[in-house]
Amino acid sequence: MTLGRDLNLNLDNLLLCPLYELNKIPHIDLFIAMGNEITPPIQTFGRRNIFICQFPFPISPSELARRWSWLQNYERLVVYSMFARHFVCHYINELQLPQRPVDIVHPPVELTELDSDCVVISPKENIILNVGRFFTGAHCKRQDILIETFRSILKNSNVTAELHLVGSLHPEPEHRDYFLRLQELARGLPVFFHLNASPEFLKSIYDRASIYWHATGIDINPSTDPEKCEHFGIAPVEAMSAGCIPIVVNKGGLPEIVAHDRSGFCFETEQQLQEITTRILTEKNMPWVMSMREAAVKQSYQYSKAAFSQRWEEFLKD
Repeated sequence: MTLGRDLNLNLDNLLLCPLYELNKIPHIDLFIAMGNEITPPIQTFGRRNIFICQFPFPISPSELARRWSWLQNYERLVVYSMFARHFVCHYINELQLPQRPVDIVHPPVELTELDSDCVVISPKENIILNVGRFFTGAHCKRQDILIETFRSILKNSNVTAELHLVGSLHPEPEHRDYFLRLQELARGLPVFFHLNASPEFLKSIYDRASIYWHATGIDINPSTDPEKCEHFGIAPVEAMSAGCIPIVVNKGGLPEIVAHDRSGFCFETEQQLQEITTRILTEKNMPWVMSMREAAVKQSYQYSKAAFSQRWEEFLKD
């Protein structure tokens, strides 16, 4: 129920079943397993079986051997982006696993602006927004780089702005230490931290924010450490649906959801991030900025819950 509340989902028709009681269900029409390695975490139980591989994170040789034969009973795999699909197919071939169709189904996103020909965008403030968990390690959202870039913008331009960092905090000591370092790094700057924000607050800050930043994987080589990049990017799409202009690192799945120089920008370096941001804030009332906001909203429509449901229905009919 907590998950349903946080994700704004109606779970009235959801029943929970522990794995050890799964064999008590006499007939399962559709069985979907979700995992974070190239092989599914569980054997099949249904008439039709689908494996959602969120991303093929590293897996130990012993675990790979234990699950080796499980994939062959799944009729297909589902991934979230072309970026994820590329590496799933790569590892299937490299490890000589059973060949299966790999379909892309983008995650459903809670959109602020509903699919419509008439786009209505709330008045924007000079707020730069980032949404992501506060944790250190492999998939860090790199709020430290965002704070330093923000400092440079204020120092090197006449722009007046705020940086808002929204996210949950992991409980382990190393993650709490990382959060404390971020607070120290932001000392004296108009940087605001929002821990465990409610859906209502998140919607309000999306409506107010002018720019959305995303830097996960900025210093990563996608060829050698692809799991450390953003595999899709739900928060950028949420921001786009509210008319925020996304400025995202040109790695992982992020370039797939932002059309560079049309619905937002993809950057390579911190200097580019600084320059693009300064230009938008300086020229915020120019027609090109408003056109880009509308383009961002319209591009977000393809990631709606309706589009998600339609995509599932399409390939389940195959």
